Amino acid sequence: MATNVTEDWERMSYSVTVEGREALRVFQVELTEPADPPCKAPYLAVMAPEIPRLGQAHPADVWLGVVSVIPTSRGPRLYEVTVRYQTGNMIRREYPDDPLSEEPEIAWDFATSHEMMYTDANDTLLCNSAGDMIDPPIVGEFNDLILRVVRNEASFNPVTAYQYKGSVNSDLFYGIAAGQCRLTTFSGQQMVTPSLTYWKVTYEVQFRFDGWKLLVPDMGLRAKRYNTTTQTYEVINIPDPATGNPIVSPWYLNGNGFVGSVGDPVVTLEFNLYRSMPFGPLGLQY
Repeated sequence: MATNVTEDWERMSYSVTVEGREALRVFQVELTEPADPPCKAPYLAVMAPEIPRLGQAHPADVWLGVVSVIPTSRGPRLYEVTVRYQTGNMIRREYPDDPLSEEPEIAWDFATSHEMMYTDANDTLLCNSAGDMIDPPIVGEFNDLILRVVRNEASFNPVTAYQYKGSVNSDLFYGIAAGQCRLTTFSGQQMVTPSLTYWKVTYEVQFRFDGWKLLVPDMGLRAKRYNTTTQTYEVINIPDPATGNPIVSPWYLNGNGFVGSVGDPVVTLEFNLYRSMPFGPLGLQY
């Protein structure tokens, strides 16, 4: 929608105090036609091209940045828009000279979680003396190393973040083998200064030295059987050796879908739950 904007020169101000500098500018914004719906009118007044935006520098003082833009209705299609600029020690800390040259914030920490475990520290399946899986499964404590990097970047690509979020490394990362590092945070916050718009990007990588594959015992209520009549493989309910009825608790399989024999080593199945991505291009190894 077109607007007619004029600045009220009599109400502009500029002041200097021990806390910093301030300025005020007041604009009269007339909408050329009624807003639809009417509640949209204040937004249209604030978004008029001539109205300064948040963070924009004052024409006479680049260290004065817009901190508020407030519209006030003066008629059905007339708005008074007050623009307030401010600087000072606090504002200067928020608006560094060159944000992109600042050193990244790097922190190391640990994250503790409690998850079901099927194997011990030696990758031995957790079974009782008869070879049955412990039910319910044991819940163990995991203490994963966490790397957190926060840095200023010129741009932020949400598609790249979407591709990487939740992925595991396909290359060496801090000397750690592929599949052991998972990117759990990849977020960006837009930052605006009087002279530059940039992004504060946060990365978090969680290290798990056993890797991020899901390991589960090969067990089930059904198994493959070779039908000598049809000379094909079929899936059947595993019969209880004592009664001949289908078993009601899962039994071990041999990794190929057939019933395992008593005394055979328990087969573990591996599942990749997370996509693999190269972490090198992220440039997080400082």
